[in-house]
Amino acid sequence: MDVAPGEDELTIDYNNERNVIQPVHMQRAASLATKEFLCKCPRCSAHGDDTRKAKTCGGHHLVHQPTGADAVSLVSCSSCGAAASAAYTAILLEGESAVAAELRTINEIIDRQRLPRRRGCGAPHPAPPLVGCRAAWPCGLH
Repeated sequence: MDVAPGEDELTIDYNNERNVIQPVHMQRAASLATKEFLCKCPRCSAHGDDTRKAKTCGGHHLVHQPTGADAVSLVSCSSCGAAASAAYTAILLEGESAVAAELRTINEIIDRQRLPRRRGCGAPHPAPPLVGCRAAWPCGLH
């Protein structure tokens, strides 16, 4: 393939199948720690994390969690523009934490017992999408 000077851009994809399903803040932190750069691809630069979203009135709220920050907020609804209340955000994040803990337990059992992964992509999912969203995982399993 020929590359035209000044017209084409060469890039390196540092993501693997497992990283693509990680929440953006975790993926960016890993690239910063292991490769010493902060990814600025369209997905990582977006205001909301497409792996962490909750259904709303016909749209969805995406989670906004800057790299290195503990503070988490929800982006306004993609359909009606309504902001999520603090109480609603807390409920969703508690649900996300509970599901994440359960998935970690399940993955530990699978790994400990060396059970085959027969469905979906087979990758352990480090953090699930928020409660109510099943379309966020590229494997379609969850």
